[in-house]
Amino acid sequence: GWRSALRGCAASLAGLTGGSPPPDEGLLLEALPALVRLVASRDAEARALSCLGLAHVAEAGPPLADAMAASGCAARLAHCLEYGGAEAEALALRALAALLSGSCESARAVLDTGLARLLPPLLEGPNAATRGEACGAIASLAAGAPSRIEWLMGTPLVSLVVQRLTVDEFGVKRQALGVVANVLQAFQADPRPSTAGWAASLVYEHGAVAPLVALLDVHDADVLRVALHASGGVLAAGEQLARSSRGGVCSNPFTLPFAEAFGVEKLEELQQHPNPAVGRRAAALLDRYFGGVGDAMDASEDAAAADGCAFTGGGEGREPRAVYVF
Repeated sequence: GWRSALRGCAASLAGLTGGSPPPDEGLLLEALPALVRLVASRDAEARALSCLGLAHVAEAGPPLADAMAASGCAARLAHCLEYGGAEAEALALRALAALLSGSCESARAVLDTGLARLLPPLLEGPNAATRGEACGAIASLAAGAPSRIEWLMGTPLVSLVVQRLTVDEFGVKRQALGVVANVLQAFQADPRPSTAGWAASLVYEHGAVAPLVALLDVHDADVLRVALHASGGVLAAGEQLARSSRGGVCSNPFTLPFAEAFGVEKLEELQQHPNPAVGRRAAALLDRYFGGVGDAMDASEDAAAADGCAFTGGGEGREPRAVYVF
């Protein structure tokens, strides 16, 4: 019947757009109008397959993401977050995350769908895949221009992400870590009091230090490297705030919450980690912020320690910065 035909068409397009090697840009553009129509289907399986196809298109690069934004499919993907069903929700979030990673135009198309209203119930919902993809979409947003991060920090989304970092399954925590790490990396790429204020919000308003420190003893090498780099971002932001305080230099306000979360003990243990880069990074943080005698890691070493990250544009005329995408 018609349902089988819709599912077959959507499955063919999802397979085509996700082929290996990836199809050329022209073929993806030809598939886009059909996927945009199919994603509005009343059949749940056809919707989910269409969301997968759109995710493949969006992930093929910024020109395709811009074409998707111009087609109006961001609104249809957002509609799937409310009415598409559990499988379509996660795949629609994956496609929206790719749009958020693109140009200002494609990111704005997503934000204009009312994403800040749509994400909270998904972050607190019963489906772990959906919670993880929701965190991944927010991590893509936090990897963008400072204006996007400023918008994000003014929403309830950060608090919900830190909750996921605290209590969720490891796969969801991994995605939530990307949000925190990207916000802190934005400060490290442009250290000044206003960007250090984002870190202060993470520490004081959202309680991000304890769940961040808890990831310093995981066995996943990528997560451990990102958690170390994010920990360095917290401590560096505290140093910036201390320098900019009235009355001159005072003590770093973030070393105490970090130490109270047993961060110092974990850094000491990590000095013996079998990965030399991890050990050096842990030693550098101890030396710089907790009374060690060595020299702090310089900027080039710090960038090298961010192994496992992807690189994207910093936006608003800035140089590209390291961002974390799991």
